[in-house]
Amino acid sequence: MPTPNDGLVMVASGQIAPSEIAVDCQSIYWTSGYTGTLVMKAPIGGGTSTALASQQRGQNSIAVDGDFVYWTAAGVLAKVSSAGGSLTPLVPATPLDGGGFLAPQQIVVQGGYVYFTALSSSDPSAPRGLVMDVSTDGGATTTLASGEAPMSIALDSHSVYWVDTAADEVMKTPIGGGPSVTVVGALPRPDGGPGSIGVCGGFL
Repeated sequence: MPTPNDGLVMVASGQIAPSEIAVDCQSIYWTSGYTGTLVMKAPIGGGTSTALASQQRGQNSIAVDGDFVYWTAAGVLAKVSSAGGSLTPLVPATPLDGGGFLAPQQIVVQGGYVYFTALSSSDPSAPRGLVMDVSTDGGATTTLASGEAPMSIALDSHSVYWVDTAADEVMKTPIGGGPSVTVVGALPRPDGGPGSIGVCGGFL
C-alpha cells in the first residue's frame, strides 16, 4: 500500500526556515534563514547544499533562468550565477522623487528580462505600486503599469499578470506595456482575496 512519503526525495536537511523556491532541470534553489539571509542551491535529486549568496535579508521572491538565480531582498533586485560567484545588483534601492525608496517585490524571468512588482516605501499605509521590467543584464527599468499594491506576478507570451492585494483584483497588461485590464474583479475578503498567481494554457 502506498504511504504518504512515496516518491518524496529529501533534497536538503538542517535548513533554517526555508521559504521561496525556484527550480531548473538540474537544481533547486531556495532562501533560508528566519529573515531569508541565504540563497541556497542543491541538486534536484538531493545532495550537497551550496550557499550562493548570504546576508540577503528580507527576501520576497526567487527565480532562475538556467544561467542565473535572481531574487529580491531589502529593496534590491539582484542576481548571481547558478554556478556561484559575485552578486550583481540589477535594481538597487532606488530613491523616489516624492521620498522613500522603490522596493522590488515578486519576480519572474522570461526572454532576457526580469519582470517584477515594486512598492514605494514612502507611505506604508498607502503604497504606490508599479509593475516593471529590467534586462537580465541590468540597465534602465521600464514601468509597464501601476496599481495600489501589486505583488504576485506571472507571464504568458502576450501579457503580464499580477495580483493587486489592496484592490483584491487580478490585472494584466501587454508584455511590452499598454493599458491595464482587470481580469478578475474585486474578490470578497471572506475568501481572503487573491494571493499567488500562475498562468498556463490560457488559464490563470
